[in-house]
Amino acid sequence: MPPPVVVAACSASPARIPAFLARLKAQFPDHEVCAIAEFAPDAGTWIPYHPQWTLAENLARCRADLAGRPIAYTALMLEPRIPGRNLRWIAFRLRPLHCLFFNENLDHFLLRPRSAPQMVRHLLWRAGNWIRLQARPYAGWRKWLRRLARPAFRRALWLKWTRPLRWSGGGGGGQLRLLEGKGLRGTGPWRRQLRAVFLSALRGNPESLKELASAPVRLRRTPAEVDRALQELAMRTCVSEYEGRPTTGKPALVIAAPYAPFPLSHGGAVRMYNLMRRAADGYDQVLVVFTERFEPPPVELLRIFTRVIQVQRVGSHSRPLTGRPDTVEEFDQPAFHAALRAAVAEFCPGIVQLEYTRMAMYHADCAPARTILVEHDVKVDLYRKLLAGGESWEWRQQLERWRRFESEAWRRLDAIVVMSEQDRQTVGERGVVLPNGVDIERFAPSGESPEPARLLFIGTFGHLPNLLALEFFLNQVWPLLGDLRPALHVIAGREPGKQLRHYANRVSLDLDRDGIEVEGFVADVRPAYRRAAVVIAPLTASAGTNIKVLEAMAMGKAVVSTPAGVNGLDVRHDHDVLITAGPREMAGAIRLLLSDGERRRRIEAAARQTVVDRYDWDVIAERQAELYRKLRAGGGPV
Repeated sequence: MPPPVVVAACSASPARIPAFLARLKAQFPDHEVCAIAEFAPDAGTWIPYHPQWTLAENLARCRADLAGRPIAYTALMLEPRIPGRNLRWIAFRLRPLHCLFFNENLDHFLLRPRSAPQMVRHLLWRAGNWIRLQARPYAGWRKWLRRLARPAFRRALWLKWTRPLRWSGGGGGGQLRLLEGKGLRGTGPWRRQLRAVFLSALRGNPESLKELASAPVRLRRTPAEVDRALQELAMRTCVSEYEGRPTTGKPALVIAAPYAPFPLSHGGAVRMYNLMRRAADGYDQVLVVFTERFEPPPVELLRIFTRVIQVQRVGSHSRPLTGRPDTVEEFDQPAFHAALRAAVAEFCPGIVQLEYTRMAMYHADCAPARTILVEHDVKVDLYRKLLAGGESWEWRQQLERWRRFESEAWRRLDAIVVMSEQDRQTVGERGVVLPNGVDIERFAPSGESPEPARLLFIGTFGHLPNLLALEFFLNQVWPLLGDLRPALHVIAGREPGKQLRHYANRVSLDLDRDGIEVEGFVADVRPAYRRAAVVIAPLTASAGTNIKVLEAMAMGKAVVSTPAGVNGLDVRHDHDVLITAGPREMAGAIRLLLSDGERRRRIEAAARQTVVDRYDWDVIAERQAELYRKLRAGGGPV
């Protein structure tokens, strides 16, 4: 039977949460503390809480994450003016008779008859604080009276409750205060969209919003008219354009992507950049891409695109639980819809290419162009494999949503590009295989001798399967190699610490060990490959194909992998890679390669030849060009 835990509902201000969790840990030193919170705490096991979900959905998620572990106690904090009613209810519902109620001074009581004196003292103390607060000159009810005396505030209240939504001339300050508050709260999806656009505009360029608020004409519009007007506003405040190479009169090709193709910080960027660079000879390419902040694109992009259109993405850690996957909700931005439609109207492309599955929601903005969706990894396949490794309530929810979203996208778009024949069979008749590749001139063997017993793992921590792979290797394989005293070099991509905190409820990684060296984003990974004796790919779940494995093979490096690590690649065990099924087998394969130099060199030579024969970007780019020609001529997938 698993050991009991203490579950803490972090219904307190962020400054008080660490002290709250520390108090629980000190009070229950033999129990693990699980914290239900919006953000990962500094200590304890994190169970994510989503404010926009219902109480039942959050409660189901918490029970699934606890996975039947016995709960010794639950705890919550009764801090005033903190919006955490559902969070407190979760703690109470999980263990009602063993629920500890804390105040902001960390005094606490249980719902037991013997705790009645503490409960009475708490209520009296809270009532006294409220009376003292209301007696102050700046009490809340006095503030409301002063606000009601202002004409601008009365106009804001009138606008808030007047339907349909309307803008009135003059007095822009009242409308701006309305926007900054809750004046656009409503039940319809279009009204939620308005609030998102207005707030992003307010952050991006408040002056343009003031111009709209102070218009001399009183406007009364339908939701569709307001939506169009606000998307025009979003275009002025959330979109930035940069001119690149001169237009040549060649056919236009518009590419919509959630991430920039450069720098080459992850496998998707490597694929996009290499294929787009080769397609620039035949097309005037336009890139519409999300960005976290506006900054001039790298010169590498300006050399291959005639225009780069950046759309600022307004993200949120808390997304609604809808019928669509979380990442789809995250990347559904009104400004991007407007920017993509404007690019299609201006350049009249024959083809619009949507990179990554989540971008399929923008297919309606591409008309009348033919559309291609590039499935870097088939999400349905990925979540099936994740669930095969262990049941998860959240992954099960995501699988069902991705199944609905992807199946609809496969019916609507003209061609679906996948990485392997296995993925093409999943997608169906509109699928076409354009595998991942490698630049065989840039990634070439150096002839240098590697450092003895040096291992290399490359995988951005922003991709959950990479974290699961490293967790498997460090917990189950690394201890079996202790007598070799190996060195493990981990290249983890941008902001690895932030990504570890984001997935703290899924993965527990101890990287502070002897022999482990962790780096963030590395612009040129070739020196790391040259130093490594063996490259590992211990993935437990994967979809698509692993570009890092191809790069290692092109560098003439021996790769030890699980079956998931070489998913979709045409490679053979003990010929160009070593494919292992379990931790002991993987440890044995690493030992074999480190001790048998002749065998390692034979596998390295075969790996290089396999990449040259099958995975050269030039060959793949030719197949992509043929797909473009067929679609422009009115045909279907090759």
